[in-house]
Amino acid sequence: MNVKLPGFKWDARTKVAHFAVIIPGTGGRTRRRTTVSAETRADALRQWSEFHDFVLKGTNETDTFAGYFERNEKLLMSRLAPKTAEKDLSRVRKVLMPFFGDRPLPSINLAVVKDFASHLRTHGYPTRSVEGLPTRRRYSPASINDALAVLKKILRDASDRGEISANLIRGRWPREKEPVLRQELNANESRRFRGAFADEDGFRDLIAEEGQRARSERIAAHASREGHSVRLHGGGRSATGEAVGYHYQRFRDSWPVYVVALETGLRKGDLLGLSWPDVYVSEGWIRVVMQKTRIEAVIPISAACREALLTCRSRSVVGGKVFVNDSGDPFSEVSLRRYFLIAKRLAGITRPFRFHDLRHTFASNLASAGVPLYVISKALGHTSTRMTERYARPSETAMRSIVAALDGAMNSTVNSGGVALALGGTPRPFEINGLPGGDRTHDPRLRRPMLLSS
Repeated sequence: MNVKLPGFKWDARTKVAHFAVIIPGTGGRTRRRTTVSAETRADALRQWSEFHDFVLKGTNETDTFAGYFERNEKLLMSRLAPKTAEKDLSRVRKVLMPFFGDRPLPSINLAVVKDFASHLRTHGYPTRSVEGLPTRRRYSPASINDALAVLKKILRDASDRGEISANLIRGRWPREKEPVLRQELNANESRRFRGAFADEDGFRDLIAEEGQRARSERIAAHASREGHSVRLHGGGRSATGEAVGYHYQRFRDSWPVYVVALETGLRKGDLLGLSWPDVYVSEGWIRVVMQKTRIEAVIPISAACREALLTCRSRSVVGGKVFVNDSGDPFSEVSLRRYFLIAKRLAGITRPFRFHDLRHTFASNLASAGVPLYVISKALGHTSTRMTERYARPSETAMRSIVAALDGAMNSTVNSGGVALALGGTPRPFEINGLPGGDRTHDPRLRRPMLLSS
C-alpha cells in the first residue's frame, strides 16, 4: 500500500512527479516546488528525498539571488523581445548583481528594495572623469526605475515558482520622479525637418563644412606632433563633385522612412521591420504587432504617409520590407541614424532631439487635435493609457486655445452684464417678474432677498 506523503505526487501514466517542500519558519507561506521525470514510484521517491534534503539543509549558493537568476536566466529572457532581453540582462549584470548577488532570495523584501533604490540614488556608478581619473556619476531617475522594473520581474517570477512568498514584495514600490522631456517637434520644426531632404545646396554646404573641419583637425594634429605647421595635400570630397551628388541622392531617397515615422509613431525596430503585408493602403490602415509589447497597433494612413508608402512601392527595387536600399536590402539602423543627424542639422535643430522623439511628435499632434487618449494608446501600441499620457501632450498652440475659449466665455458673460460689477463697469438694468432691478436689493413680491451678484 502506497503511503501518501505531503508535497509528493507521481503520475504513473505520464511518468512525471511534482514535489513541494515548505520552508521552515514561513508558516507554510513559502514553498519550493519542482517537477521531474521518474519511470517508477521508487525513482520518484528517491528524487523527492534528495530534493527535500536539499531544500531543508539551509541557505547555499543556489538560494541566493544570483543562483536563482542563473538557473532561470534562459526562461526569463525568452519571454522578452531580443533587444529588451539584451537591455534587461545588462541591467542585471551591472546594477542588480553588485547589490543582490550574494543575498539570500527569501530575505529580499520591500524594505530591501527601498534600500536598493536609495543606494543607487546616493552612490551612483563608477566611471572616469574627462581627465581620466576614477570618479562616480549619479544614476538618472529613468535608469533607477528601469533597474527596479527588472528586479520586480525577477522577484515576481520567483514568487510564481514558490521560491519566495508574495508577501515579501507586496506593497508600493519606490519610483523616482522622472523629468518630463518636451523634445517633440513643433509645427515650424516639423516643416523644416521634412524639407531638409530636398535641400541639395544645404547638403553640399554641409559636406564642405565637414571637410574643412576634418582638414583643420588633421593639420592641428600633425603640427602638435612635429612641433611646427604642416601643409597637407587633399581636402576630401569636393562639395560640387559627382560623389557628393550620389550621396545626396541616397539621402533624398530616404525621406519616406522619416515621413512614415512622423505619421505613424512607430518605434525604430517596428519601422525598419515594417513589411508590406502589414500595410493596407487601399483600406487606409497599418496593422503591426509591436516587437516590444507584442500588442497590435492600428494606425490610420494619413495623406503624407500614403504618399511615402506609394513612393516606396513604385521604386524599381521593392523588397518584402517596406524600406529597402537600392540593392533591395533592408534599410539599416546605421543609415537611419546617419541620415537623421544630417536632416536635423539641415533643419537647424540644435536642441536635444532624438529619433524616438518623432514618436513623441506623432502622439503630441494627435493630442493637440483632440483625439481621445485611448485611441492614441491603440495607435501607439501601448499596454495602458498611463504610458500614453507621457507621450500625448498637447502642443503649446493647442493649450493657448484654452485662453481663447476662456476669453470668449468671459466676453459673452460681460456682454450680458453678468460680471460687469466685477470688472468695475456699470451693470445693465435687468428685470425680475416684470419689475426693473435698478439698485434695489429687495423685491416686495419675492420671499427672499435678490442678490445683485453671485
